[in-house]
Amino acid sequence: MFEAPESAVEPPLRFELDVETEGAKYGGVLLSAIGALRFDEAAAIVASMPAEALPRTPATTPRKRAPYFELVAVTSGLLSKWAGAEGPMYRLGRWTIEQEEQVGPAVDELLRLVDGPLGDWLRDRRTIDRVLDGPTAESANLASGLRARAVAVAALLAGRADVARRAVAEGPEEEGRLALFERLLAERFPAYGPLQRS
Repeated sequence: MFEAPESAVEPPLRFELDVETEGAKYGGVLLSAIGALRFDEAAAIVASMPAEALPRTPATTPRKRAPYFELVAVTSGLLSKWAGAEGPMYRLGRWTIEQEEQVGPAVDELLRLVDGPLGDWLRDRRTIDRVLDGPTAESANLASGLRARAVAVAALLAGRADVARRAVAEGPEEEGRLALFERLLAERFPAYGPLQRS
């Protein structure tokens, strides 16, 4: 895991890039990466909530749940699509390495994404206000109920109850779980109380 230097994003945000390798179906190794923008205090608050207030997840303890609560994530597949990555090793956002001499070129292509489109992606999300006013708080990003919760808590920590309400409204949810989550939000953040749906 690579953590971006503090100059890449402003506190309280933190960016991590995980480079992933896995065995390919017919031999070789698949290389890909996923980057996550995090707000640790928001993640800790959501992770500490009872499981009944969260979407169903295989993570059973607050410590196991915390890594799921990123504000927004980007994959090497999306970055490479923006950069027009192509070639015999590249398929569906991953590089297939079948021979030793392919390791260098695949890693070089991944690093070009980090130096190019990933830098642009981070600049657009450098501050908590940019995150909350930009695409992170839009419905497509909030398709994960876990992410919607992290954005809602981050917004409340930043004094943005309007964004918190929108994030909760956009997240796909089982009503009982959502109602409990909103009650817990209102207890911790009084500004959210009048905004509860349930």
